[in-house]
Amino acid sequence: MARISSIPVEAMSGYNTTQAAKKVGVSKRTLLEWIYRGLLKEPTKLEVMGTVWRIWKNDDVSRARKIKGTMKRGPKPKKRK
Repeated sequence: MARISSIPVEAMSGYNTTQAAKKVGVSKRTLLEWIYRGLLKEPTKLEVMGTVWRIWKNDDVSRARKIKGTMKRGPKPKKRK
């Protein structure tokens, strides 16, 4: 597992995964998939009372935007009759 920071929440500034996904223009699931596939470096993690949070900085969001620019859209879903 990646290193987990023990810095207090008040000292951390950035975005959670949902907010970062909105800034990039993709879904939260897409960002997580890029991390799992090794396309995107995982942002800093913060553990608060047993819950681990990813803290996305502006640099992390910029890297995700660059990756988005290299991705090709998948096929359109078929229309149901």
